[in-house]
Amino acid sequence: MTYTIIDKFIPTSKYAIKAPYSMNPETITIHNTWNDAAALSEVTYMTSNANQVSYHVAVDDKHVVQAIPFSRNAWHAGDGQGAGNRKSIGIEICYSKSGGAKYTAAEENAIDYVAHILKDKGWGIDRVKWHKDWSGKNCPHRILEEGRAASVRNRIVKRLQKLKSGGVTASVPPVSERGYLMEGDSGAEVKKLQEDLNQAGFKLTVDGIFGEGTKEAVLKFQLRTNLERDGIAGASTKAKLAAVIAQQPKPKEEVKVAEEYKKDAQPSKSLAPEYKETVKAGITDGTYPQRPATREEVAVMVYRAFNKKQ
Repeated sequence: MTYTIIDKFIPTSKYAIKAPYSMNPETITIHNTWNDAAALSEVTYMTSNANQVSYHVAVDDKHVVQAIPFSRNAWHAGDGQGAGNRKSIGIEICYSKSGGAKYTAAEENAIDYVAHILKDKGWGIDRVKWHKDWSGKNCPHRILEEGRAASVRNRIVKRLQKLKSGGVTASVPPVSERGYLMEGDSGAEVKKLQEDLNQAGFKLTVDGIFGEGTKEAVLKFQLRTNLERDGIAGASTKAKLAAVIAQQPKPKEEVKVAEEYKKDAQPSKSLAPEYKETVKAGITDGTYPQRPATREEVAVMVYRAFNKKQ
């Protein structure tokens, strides 16, 4: 499995609502979300509202997004001022409502991530709790209802054992392999994305760096085209962007002056006598005799001819 770890911490101004207490964690609590949103969307929603509901990490099929430092508590366990809310790391597994391939991948990523935390802290599987353990709520509902509680715990243990033996490491796929672009990426693919966004009406500096400006443009484009707003340029966003560009009228080709028009060329033999007279009269300056004249040049020459003193 491969996933990208993203730090998307809530602002400290939200601590009073979402994470008011300092914390020295003692356990990890696993949850299943009650919707099919991606991790970045989950964190964005949690951060934006004023509800006293929060968690530390959201995990989906591509990302592990941390919203609250492990040194702060979160309101996720439903046990008031108990050890769940005050001393446990809350981890939400995304895409839990409908299940399917995305959920399966998210669960595998969560298992790997939890195993890494256990290894880093020197903990064992006894430190892993369900939401239900704290408040009696049927959560993680998908894991419990499908009768896979023991299976998930066993897979965490196996992953932890491999980590301790050096057999497993968390990996992040390169941009060229993972099929999506996000904040922090750079290179030719990001440059192409910026060029496409500019064609769609944005005004980005095309520097090949996926920074705040590019992310904001992606978010605005997703909002404009009714896509899921996560600030990530994935397959659906790229496809919609290509479709928008394809529907735009093509710019008219500029008429270029052919290189064969020479400044000091000679006029054609049949018109040379009259042409020389117009030069003498100051109607034209005698340069580029073979080049087509613009409308304004013709207008000036006609004006000069009519106003020439006899």
